[in-house]
Amino acid sequence: AGEMYEIEGRNISARVTPNHKWLVKKKLHRGYEHRLVETKDISPQDAIPLSINYDKKIVSPFTDEFVQLVGWVVAEGTYRNDNPNWKSSVVKVSQSYRANPEKTSILRKIVNKVTEGVFSEWNTDGNGATTFSISGELGKIIRKMFPDKTLTYEFINLLSKDQLKLLREALILADGNTRKEGERYFSVKPKEVDMFQYICLLLGDNAYATKYIRSKNPKHQDYWEVGVKKSDYTSPFSPIGYNHRKEGAIAKVDY
Repeated sequence: AGEMYEIEGRNISARVTPNHKWLVKKKLHRGYEHRLVETKDISPQDAIPLSINYDKKIVSPFTDEFVQLVGWVVAEGTYRNDNPNWKSSVVKVSQSYRANPEKTSILRKIVNKVTEGVFSEWNTDGNGATTFSISGELGKIIRKMFPDKTLTYEFINLLSKDQLKLLREALILADGNTRKEGERYFSVKPKEVDMFQYICLLLGDNAYATKYIRSKNPKHQDYWEVGVKKSDYTSPFSPIGYNHRKEGAIAKVDY
C-alpha cells in the first residue's frame, strides 16, 4: 500500500508513483524545452510525447513489392483450401474494378512485379471484382510465413522504415481509408489490430483502436477501427468524454 497518482486524460490513462519520471515538452518564456519531471510536478503547460521515431537502420531481406503484396494478402486475401487431401499453394487477392479502379491498378502492378508476370487474373461481373491468383513457390512462401493470414512481429521487425510505411499504406488501401483527420484501418481480427498498431509505433505515430459491436446477429462480426493520430503530444489535463465536457486530471489515490 502507498500513495499513487491516477492520470486520466483524453489520450492517456495511467496509475503511477509520485516520483515516476516523464519526458515532457515544457513551455518556457524563450520557447520549449524537453525535460524529465516527476508525476507530482507535471503542470497543465507540460506536453507528454505520444510516440517517438524509430530510426534503427535495417537491411531487409524482402523486396518492397513483396512487402506490399503481404499487406494486401493479410487484409483482403484468401487461401484456397477446397481439397483436404491436397495442400494448395494458391493465394488470391480481390479488389473491385468498379468501385476502386485505381486500387485495382495498384494491386495489379504489385502482383505483376512480384510474380514476374506469372499469375492469373479474372473479372467477376456479378460483383464487379477482379481476382488475382498466385500459386507455385511464391504462394507456398506466403502461406508458410502467414498460415493464418496474419502479420507477425518477426516479419515486421525485419522491415526497413520505408518498408514499414509501404506495408501500412497497403493495409490502408486494402481495408481502410485516408481522410483529412488522418488514416484509418479496419479489421475483425484483434491480432491484426495489434500488428497495425505495432507498425505505427515503430514509425513514431500514435494509433488508437476502437471496437464496434455490429449487431447481435452471429453472422455479423464485430470489428475494430484503428485511427492514426496526427498529434505528437498529449496532456493529462486534456478534456475527455463526450464532446470533451470532462476535464482530464491527475489525482492522488491510495493503493
